[in-house]
Amino acid sequence: MSYISPVVGLFSNPDIDCSGVPCGIAHPDDNSADNALSINNTRFDIAAFRETVVPEPCAPEDILTLENDSVFGVVTEAACAIEAGPSYVVTSTADVTFSSNESISLNPGSRVETGGQFAATAEPGLVP
Repeated sequence: MSYISPVVGLFSNPDIDCSGVPCGIAHPDDNSADNALSINNTRFDIAAFRETVVPEPCAPEDILTLENDSVFGVVTEAACAIEAGPSYVVTSTADVTFSSNESISLNPGSRVETGGQFAATAEPGLVP
């Protein structure tokens, strides 16, 4: 931003005018002040810093459906998407973990009994 007049909300740029004087010092001067040029020169590198990844939606065959089951002990389920219920029960002695890269749905009739443990994580890239 300008040091000449801090109330002016501009980046240094010798090609624009700030109250009758250039708002920067042109390159190749040793004291050059041209933040606008620096921003323009790095914009493509910054834009390409991290690629946007949009996962493909789950195919019907990649959706794990769990229904009409009572679970005991330690159970880990991982799938593109998980649908539990109706009547999926995590019993009082169960420790169940769901991992999905798209979604986890707990349908009516699904429940965790007192003492049972249930954890679920859904985020892109979580399940190969």
